[in-house]
Amino acid sequence: MAGTLPGEPVPNDFVDVARGALAGLGVGALFARQRRRADSRQISRTWTTLLEGREPQPRHFTPDMLADAPDIARRYLTRAIAPGTPLHRVVELDMDGTFTLKGRALPLRARQVLSPPARGFVWQADIGSGWGRVSGSDGCLTGGVRVISWTKFRNLASTLVPISCDWCERPDTTRLVTVPVNTRSSRGATV
Repeated sequence: MAGTLPGEPVPNDFVDVARGALAGLGVGALFARQRRRADSRQISRTWTTLLEGREPQPRHFTPDMLADAPDIARRYLTRAIAPGTPLHRVVELDMDGTFTLKGRALPLRARQVLSPPARGFVWQADIGSGWGRVSGSDGCLTGGVRVISWTKFRNLASTLVPISCDWCERPDTTRLVTVPVNTRSSRGATV
């Protein structure tokens, strides 16, 4: 076959196919980059909006605030929250640890802003390492009649990774109110 032996010119068909494949990869990479930038802007806008709701001078915890609470709740909260702790309605959390997927522990680094009740949240995470790394965010912002809600996680190839939730039967906006949060902020506030 002409043009296929070493030293002979490569047929134009092969060169055209290779150029087309490279062009397709370039366009795909450009699209993925733009998509990630748009996602990053959405996260940043939502994060900033939620932090705007943080009060500059929050009330501070005193045990007498729990006078009308059931005894068990009063005992638990007076042990969990130190007197004088600022009671912010909006908190930022930094997380380091592991994310277990199918019995395999993967490294996790995440940050989150919470603005309950039913105002919104953003959870931004990097899970795994190397070629198996997945990064993305989960978030929701309510305001008036408009609700912005998303769950977007991508692998290194910028392919959306499907996320399922076995325990949630309702939309993300309901999850804001129904999932109990019990964590300690890296900035000292208990949520």
